[in-house]
Amino acid sequence: MKLDQIRKAAFASAFSAAMVFASASTFAKTEGAQVEGTLEQNRIVMVDGNESLASADKVSPGDTLLYRVRYSNKGATPANNLVVTLPIPKGLEYMASADLPKAAQASLDGDRFEAMPIKRLVKAADGQETLKEVPLSQYRALRWTVDQLQGGKSVSFSARARVERVTERVASK
Repeated sequence: MKLDQIRKAAFASAFSAAMVFASASTFAKTEGAQVEGTLEQNRIVMVDGNESLASADKVSPGDTLLYRVRYSNKGATPANNLVVTLPIPKGLEYMASADLPKAAQASLDGDRFEAMPIKRLVKAADGQETLKEVPLSQYRALRWTVDQLQGGKSVSFSARARVERVTERVASK
């Protein structure tokens, strides 16, 4: 299996799990809401100096991908407290964006979410502790909460990720 197929399969699997979680939690809280989600994955390319979207069927290390998740409430009843989760599989590095909602959260393990940017205490050689931002390459998921999604309405979020460069280790004899 090619590297890009592995990444797409991992992302599709993680996204499916996130969709089930988001939909299940919405249905549990809001009877009558029918929330459906879709995911678009595109590769960002430059055409005549402008960004354009191309198929992400084949990706290479260093490529920038745009993920757009869209949730639609097909029912008549509002969906309350819809949790939208966008996984970032290993092999992809989240790229910071000003397009994210202010209350966006991130996770380093896909389970525990916290405000962005994520920060940790780091101990220096001299024993001093300093609060530092965790590198974006360690983010494994993004999350937003939609307070209310009216029946017949949709909401979408997008994020960019870069395909990480792969380094192979060569066994020595």
